[in-house]
Amino acid sequence: MMRTTGNFLARGCRALVFGTAVLALTTTAYAEQKHVDSVVQRVLEQGGKLPVIVRLRDDAALKMGKEVKVGDVQGHRAFGHARAFSAKVDHKQLRELLASDDVVGISYDAPVTGNLLGLTTTTGVSVESSGSKVARSRYKVTGAGVNVAVIDSGVQPHTDLPASRIVAWVDFVNGKTTPYDDYGHGTHVAGIIAGSGAASSGKYAGVAPSAGIVALKVLRADGSGSTSTVLAALEWVLANHARYNIRIVNLSLGHPIFEAAATDPLVQLVERVKERGILVAVAAGNMGNNALGQTVYGTITSPANAQGALAVGAADTKYTLARGDDTVASFSSRGPTRYDYYTKPDVVAPGYHVVSLLAPGSYLATRYASLQVGSSYFRLNGTSMAAPVAAGTAALLFSANPGLTSHAAKAAMQFTAQRMKQLDVMTQGTGQINVAGAVRLSKLIVPTASAGRRWVKGSRKPIAADLLFGETAFWGRALIWGQKVYGGTNSMYVNSSLWNDNIVWGYLFSDNIVWGMFYLDDNIVWGMLYDNIVWGMDDENLVWGLTDDNIVWGFDDSTAMLLDNIVWGMDENIVWGLSVDSVLAFSTEEIMGLSDESTLIKGVK
Repeated sequence: MMRTTGNFLARGCRALVFGTAVLALTTTAYAEQKHVDSVVQRVLEQGGKLPVIVRLRDDAALKMGKEVKVGDVQGHRAFGHARAFSAKVDHKQLRELLASDDVVGISYDAPVTGNLLGLTTTTGVSVESSGSKVARSRYKVTGAGVNVAVIDSGVQPHTDLPASRIVAWVDFVNGKTTPYDDYGHGTHVAGIIAGSGAASSGKYAGVAPSAGIVALKVLRADGSGSTSTVLAALEWVLANHARYNIRIVNLSLGHPIFEAAATDPLVQLVERVKERGILVAVAAGNMGNNALGQTVYGTITSPANAQGALAVGAADTKYTLARGDDTVASFSSRGPTRYDYYTKPDVVAPGYHVVSLLAPGSYLATRYASLQVGSSYFRLNGTSMAAPVAAGTAALLFSANPGLTSHAAKAAMQFTAQRMKQLDVMTQGTGQINVAGAVRLSKLIVPTASAGRRWVKGSRKPIAADLLFGETAFWGRALIWGQKVYGGTNSMYVNSSLWNDNIVWGYLFSDNIVWGMFYLDDNIVWGMLYDNIVWGMDDENLVWGLTDDNIVWGFDDSTAMLLDNIVWGMDENIVWGLSVDSVLAFSTEEIMGLSDESTLIKGVK
């Protein structure tokens, strides 16, 4: 589990300056010639042993599989798609590896943990406030025909998720052939995605109760794991996604960011998975506050910093279905991402006191028996619980419209998300997931439409709002692209190259890309929304009165911050501010101060 400690080293702008200095000082001759991350650099300078992931120039050294060897270093596990292998080495062997022409970089094989936090004994909630039940009822979708790979601690068959719905199982920890979950985290996650609610008369149903689960166990009985084991699971997905119709991967785990996304082997393999048309939902992390109760920015974890992934923060629903009082949980990690300053998270979803499936006899069930709800359910907090809400939403979208790309599904969730009041983009992304809105928009999309042309059905733009629990949930109509947020855009209504899964999300286009109305064919007549104009919602036979203020919004925080020569402020609708009670964490030492240090540097001797 990730949790905060009192070791935070600095606050405010001083934290930023310190972080910049640390990054500058750790650039040595080794780093100049071959890339190493901040933890590997420390071992090079101070000595010790370390589990690592060695990235190779080409496939040649991987042809022998597990027998891969560079110099005197014997590889433990090879990763073909990542062009890498794992090993445990000392500082002398690190230098030997860096001297090899076959090696392009070395990364820490960091411990990974599930992103759950703050276990308490208060009332639990379902994920219904996301709009999941409304979407299933209103649009008759259940996730049928779509399978989700859950890379976690395993899945224990349950009344709500019987073995018949676990369509594939691989145990990367103990090699067992029958599904089980000795930690209890993966079962809870899988239930949020696809639990039927049978043991609760539907009360605690998952988002997509007909979706299938591909269970890939990478975490041990105590919830610990390694980056290399997660890489092995992702390699398996790349090899088997077509066979098992895997459209989504859920990663409710991660580790602090130790290097830029472009060289992080976990991030890069997530990007490869995305390129196969698979949406990857990732927990944003639970490092959003410190022991002093201060909000901490720059704490997104890996691989949530993958631009192609959907990074999901945790919303606190205040134990109600109505969304007007919702906020972001204090522990939910905030952007921007370390090194790259990407805008993350992408969205937020319910992740506080969420009730889902119990794995009897597991570590969590045994140690935290007071969190049990009835005889079949369990209550947990964390972005680990929020990510599967997004994964389940994606299952509904692909079920409703199998032709959607993963980019289009990700964009639909961002575009229809409901912005939460008085929260900046680095806290909430584009807002809280609106499952009903995302499904409605997805059902209107015609994936075969010509490039550059309108691809939503009908002669006018869809109504940018949904009725949820007696309230109007307005679509934010914003998209996050790299370091920028485009607000009030119409780009989701047009079949653009943006929605091609082979495009690197966030990278391809520069500031001169035309977002919004300029994509539209001038010969297409759209109904334009002005003050006091009333639109009818065809699929609900409702009449809505919507104004510009309700539909078009930007990020109106006025504070600008200088981060390593990147100016964030009122440019291109990308606006975010830091309050006087906020701090920034960008150095390895600061990140360690926010985490369980004994877990973070496990294996460093």
